[in-house]
Amino acid sequence: MRYSVAVAHHGRETEIKLAVNGTAEARALLRRAGFRNFRRRVFERNIVLDTPGQTLRASGSLLRVREAGGKAWLTYKGPSDAGKHKSREELETAVPSASLIATLFQRRGFHPLFRYEKYRA
Repeated sequence: MRYSVAVAHHGRETEIKLAVNGTAEARALLRRAGFRNFRRRVFERNIVLDTPGQTLRASGSLLRVREAGGKAWLTYKGPSDAGKHKSREELETAVPSASLIATLFQRRGFHPLFRYEKYRA
């Protein structure tokens, strides 16, 4: 099992993947390293948008609309920098409605590439 840990700081996201035997092991490993949960677990829905030719994906970029806990965000992630850990520009802003912002981008030629749902803690 791979467990993902991402930290965003000053418009950059750095992500690492941890090889663990399960969620309990991952949580214990993170607690020992000093990490703590400050938010409750929440269900989220994500839509990744792209052009019909998948130009964002081809460039290593991503445009995502996320909805969780009654709030919504639009996120742009740039291409990853070379290095030991995945690090890239991340720009995110709150939006009034996930469905509205997705529709606005669809009107400009960006369509759902894929959708995913998960719980985040």
